[in-house]
Amino acid sequence: MISGVILGSVFSCMIKENRRVKRKASKAVHAVGDFIEQVPSILR
Repeated sequence: MISGVILGSVFSCMIKENRRVKRKASKAVHAVGDFIEQVPSILR
């Protein structure tokens, strides 16, 4: 949970500095979110 908050704050800072990064960052956030959702099933 804490790492997710840190990533979110870092991405928001990057997006504010460079709008071109916004699309890539949003895709990265979705990818990370999907990965985090899959982790519990992997650990089983």
